[in-house]
Amino acid sequence: MPLNAKRNEDCCRQAVIKLKRKKPLSPVLVTSTLMSFSSEASQDLPCAVILTAIPTEHNEVRKHLTDIKEETHPQGTVYQRGKFIANGRCCWEIGIVEIGAGNTGAALEAERAITYFRPSVLLFVGIAGGIKDVKIGDVVAATKVYGYESGKAEEQFKPRPDVEQSTYSLEQRARAESKCSDWLQRLKSIPNPTPKVFVAPIAAGEKVVASTQSSVFEFLRSNYGDAIAVEMEGKGMLEAAHANQNVKALVIRGISDLIDGKSAADKSGSQEIAARHASAFAFEILAKLAKRSNINNPQPAIPEIYQKLQKLLQAGNWRDADIETRTVMLVRLGRSSKDSIRPEDKERFPCEDLQIIDQLWVNYSKGRFGFSIQNRIWQEVGGNMSPNSDTYCRFGDRVGWRSNGIWLGYDILTFSLNAPLGHFPVLTPMDGGSSLLGMIVGNATMAVVGFGSPWWVIFSRCDYCGL
Repeated sequence: MPLNAKRNEDCCRQAVIKLKRKKPLSPVLVTSTLMSFSSEASQDLPCAVILTAIPTEHNEVRKHLTDIKEETHPQGTVYQRGKFIANGRCCWEIGIVEIGAGNTGAALEAERAITYFRPSVLLFVGIAGGIKDVKIGDVVAATKVYGYESGKAEEQFKPRPDVEQSTYSLEQRARAESKCSDWLQRLKSIPNPTPKVFVAPIAAGEKVVASTQSSVFEFLRSNYGDAIAVEMEGKGMLEAAHANQNVKALVIRGISDLIDGKSAADKSGSQEIAARHASAFAFEILAKLAKRSNINNPQPAIPEIYQKLQKLLQAGNWRDADIETRTVMLVRLGRSSKDSIRPEDKERFPCEDLQIIDQLWVNYSKGRFGFSIQNRIWQEVGGNMSPNSDTYCRFGDRVGWRSNGIWLGYDILTFSLNAPLGHFPVLTPMDGGSSLLGMIVGNATMAVVGFGSPWWVIFSRCDYCGL
């Protein structure tokens, strides 16, 4: 046996004895639940549009969506349309677009997006520089946005404040959410120190303010003393919303720098952090709006076949939810709970089904469990369409299915939110057969999570479906 092959085998066999295996199980596409729900409800979903300026902002917003499809406006603007699932149901259709920097472009693209999507809510979600009171990672929901470059140029520039207001009802929703920590649960982990949310004025212009010694910064402090952040698009977006009175609008910004040291802060990853926090807060607002049904009509309940899974997840019963996930998946394939899912089945699972089930896991686990979470980890450890045992080992280590080089028995997994990121679903049959490795522990035979399961099949489908 070649040395590298033996090393790969040893990695996943340490102190593990393989039992005789039955049919190879491929936990292919995970949980094809809610097949009829999503397609029937989508036509009646309320719509929101989220504008972003840079790729970092766009990427963080996109992570909250499922069933993402690209669309192109007749004039060339490229959109992505997806669904946002909250409170256990698909409750929003979301259009997102990256528009670049500047208020003029923001106004044009906001007007175009409003005409194209006919949304009830328009949000700008992105990053901003902090002027006062805030720290990097904090979030600001703008009560109003000053266009600070409006004025009269005489011997000394005389500002003529040009102000756009956020919609009152969304401002009030932002104030309510700023007082509780629900939005933090949409982050993979809660930062320390915990970021704060401010509901306050901000300023917008066409300049990147990168020094507290600059004339622009001094101008802002002197003339717009209540503005706590500065950015470049919010005023233009709100201007377009003002001309469309049926659209409610709000600007949400994460603080990525404190003016001085902007370049260093950006290099440290502060833009990603700020965009992530702003996105989490924005989607919490959308979730609460849907829950209170003050924007959209009530949506259909999850079909009966999936309600047990939802209740188990809602109760935090992760073990039974994992078993139910596998059971329902097999039922949808027309097989018994003792059967297995096969690699060729993956094409039979609609993307909408995979996305909705994934979001149930993600939502009820506060972003800790789900196939999309596992897929990101799989990619981080070098997973691909032809993985070797080393890849499975690295993945098992990351999601907590291995400890000290040994694959764990199902019964000793961590059935709580204290489990490592991506710990569930596992989808392991309880008899120790099919896709599992076996392990002898004393005189007891235990089912063990193992690399016999072709997880790459699931993850390839996740990639295809945009998870």
